[in-house]
Amino acid sequence: PRRPQDRQTKASEKPDHFHFSAKVDGKQVTHHLKPTELVLAPGFMRRTRRMDDVDAMFTFLEELATDEQLAIIDKMTRQEFNDVIAKPFMRHIKEDMGEAEAS
Repeated sequence: PRRPQDRQTKASEKPDHFHFSAKVDGKQVTHHLKPTELVLAPGFMRRTRRMDDVDAMFTFLEELATDEQLAIIDKMTRQEFNDVIAKPFMRHIKEDMGEAEAS
């Protein structure tokens, strides 16, 4: 049987910000970064266009995350970072860029 959480999110329902969950002081906490539209502007895209994906990702992440969020990310293991931040974040950015190009 299908459950409500199995429903696909419609494009119009997708948040315009990236979020991640991480343990802080033993509690699982969800962190919401600033909306990507605040950074994903032509000037940012121009400045990062020649960067490799890793440099561009960290540059973007540093623009969107607070110092507290960056400190949490910095303490993650490499595997945690890849699973919780890198892969989902790049997917989120590519979706946002695709939506920006489509409009």
